[in-house]
Amino acid sequence: MATNPDELNALALRCEREEASRELDIHIAERLGWWRINRRINGSVVGLFRGRTRTVPPYTTSIDAAVTLVPSTCCWQVQMDICYEPTAIVYGHDIHEDCNGASPALALCAAALRARAALAGDGAPADPPKVRE
Repeated sequence: MATNPDELNALALRCEREEASRELDIHIAERLGWWRINRRINGSVVGLFRGRTRTVPPYTTSIDAAVTLVPSTCCWQVQMDICYEPTAIVYGHDIHEDCNGASPALALCAAALRARAALAGDGAPADPPKVRE
């Protein structure tokens, strides 16, 4: 899945600076191949991914959802730094992304998106995010 590294880095920066929101979740999903995303009357957000209608994961509020953004060739870690700020690290072969955020999920989103940008910049094929069936 080809994705522009600059767009991914811009989204990572937003994850580092903004609060969690469904709008940010939607922007992340759109950059990763989701389309026809819309809100339903009951408040859920759905879109098409790989030809099926699915609920857009709450990437910015759930570590479980944020982990799905980590490239399959990378490992990840979330911790509180010395100033009690959530920090996430995504690392793998020639990749080491260390990011902060307002929450552990946002920090992990930022680090995972930067790792994806690094892979896209190297011309490596980016694996799609994992989506629960």
